[in-house]
Amino acid sequence: MKKFIQLFIISTITIMLSVSILNWYVDPMWAFNHKQPLLPLKEEFDERQQKTNLVYFRDFNYDGIMIGSSTMTIVNQTEVKQHKVFNYAANAMSLYEFNNFIEYAKKKNGKDFKVLILGIDLWSIEVAKKINTYDFENLINKTENPFYKIKMLLSTDILKFTKTNIYFNAKESAYAHHFKIYNGNL
Repeated sequence: MKKFIQLFIISTITIMLSVSILNWYVDPMWAFNHKQPLLPLKEEFDERQQKTNLVYFRDFNYDGIMIGSSTMTIVNQTEVKQHKVFNYAANAMSLYEFNNFIEYAKKKNGKDFKVLILGIDLWSIEVAKKINTYDFENLINKTENPFYKIKMLLSTDILKFTKTNIYFNAKESAYAHHFKIYNGNL
């Protein structure tokens, strides 16, 4: 019985450590700041959470912010040559959400933005009036929870996205349009 308990504990620790290391290295939630030269593409599956993780966990020092719905997510922030701009746009982001995200980024930036680029389309104005906006407070509470990174590292749900990122990086040319080029320093 004692051997069984030891084997069970060792197996459990080994599995948890393996999941954690893999989730840390691939970093599908963009919460760590290390480069992954073998995995330059990252899937954007919860852009609001992923980009808020970038704002919270990374050195956040920008002259401007770009915000909007999916049409803005494809704009490369580095193409704004005059200013260092962060692209905080997310799929289906409505006009009514902009202020929360801008204010949070401004707070983390420690100063006002010189440039604000808004991607406003008809969807974000008309349709957004009829739907609930994203639960911003829940998003922030989740990100700023002191145990967030630990939960994320041990999560088998996150492991699914880790495996997806590994798979699609192996098939890079065929699936690159589904991913954001990511070098550990978005």
